[in-house]
Amino acid sequence: MTSAIHHKKLVLGFIYGSAGGAAFAIFAWGIDAWLLMRANAALPLAKFIPGLLLCVPAGGLAGWLTMRANKHRTAVLFWGLLALLFTWLCIWLPMNGTAYFIKLLNPSVAPYLAYSNIGAMALIQFRALSFIVIGFAAIVCGLLEINLIDQALLSPYGMASVTMLVVCVALFALAGSALDHVINTSFREPVLVVNDLIQFAAENQGHEVPVDVARSKHLSAVDDLDEVLQESYQLTLVTFDPNFGLIDILVDFESSLVKCTTIYAQTSDCVYLDERP
Repeated sequence: MTSAIHHKKLVLGFIYGSAGGAAFAIFAWGIDAWLLMRANAALPLAKFIPGLLLCVPAGGLAGWLTMRANKHRTAVLFWGLLALLFTWLCIWLPMNGTAYFIKLLNPSVAPYLAYSNIGAMALIQFRALSFIVIGFAAIVCGLLEINLIDQALLSPYGMASVTMLVVCVALFALAGSALDHVINTSFREPVLVVNDLIQFAAENQGHEVPVDVARSKHLSAVDDLDEVLQESYQLTLVTFDPNFGLIDILVDFESSLVKCTTIYAQTSDCVYLDERP
């Protein structure tokens, strides 16, 4: 009986940690992927799939090890290490991982990629803020895990198991959402802005647009793109400066390549590239 209970604890521990990892991945990169997919971005899942594949088993392992040791002090260690991994992923995936996967899966875009290294101070701030947010969620989940699982095993009602998962999922969902807002927004907004501009220009091609609307949309940036506006396209963020102020978006139309430059998420101009690589 003791062996059977111990086995159930290990299984529930793995499920508990996996649920937290899945929730973090979904809210840190899944929402981002969905928004990018709607904005005609190329490889919108480049952060989400690797993040999900790493976070779910890593969270499950932390939960399993915690129940195997069955000590709160050890739980802090395991979940603290999990927070370090998640923190590293939050920085690496958008800045290095995405470039790696673009080069691997879409090599034709590789010659245009030129991601800058952000400043040392900004990187420290990103890491510190990420670890504080994720670390809080991870440590709280780790400290609660043993008691929540014990209560779930003792309770005759299935709601105890649901409550156990809700606590972990909610904390990691909040952490993931916060990190998405802090980090991914800088990479996502220029893509959304360029997509909105191209769609607006395509929908209103041949129609007179009020001057104030044209100015607010920065419609003049696509004045030279009349020939390709009705074509399907995909967007790829190809360059950014260390302060995320100047960002270039590559627009891969059916017949042409265009580079749109954004300055603080406002499109300044779009120009044809001479030739495809």
